[in-house]
Amino acid sequence: MTNRKSMIELLDSVNTSYMTEAEKCNFIAQAERAEFITSSVASGIEFVKTVLVKIKSSLNPRNFKHA
Repeated sequence: MTNRKSMIELLDSVNTSYMTEAEKCNFIAQAERAEFITSSVASGIEFVKTVLVKIKSSLNPRNFKHA
């Protein structure tokens, strides 16, 4: 099991005392957006990987039966 923290949990440790409330909200929104984009790309790559593995296994010549 990996010890993964969300962007929001990591941002809690950042000193934001110099930021206004609007800047903090914008900062959090950008972090959530980046996290969503990253997870979407990762799941897309995982999907392509599984499709390619299925195609590779279906084209494996050991699976063909000889007459």
